[in-house]
Amino acid sequence: MTADRASVMGKYTFENPFDAMDQFLNIMQSRILTNRRRIRDREPPEYSCSLWDK
Repeated sequence: MTADRASVMGKYTFENPFDAMDQFLNIMQSRILTNRRRIRDREPPEYSCSLWDK
């Protein structure tokens, strides 16, 4: 998973900081909701975090 995150293949470019912030928040929301769903379905989360741990 770490190699995927460090990959240049997934690199974004932005014209302004607001587009970058919007993309960042979309990615964060996706990760949070995915891990909350995993907890709800009694599956292990990607990693421990207070945003989805009980």
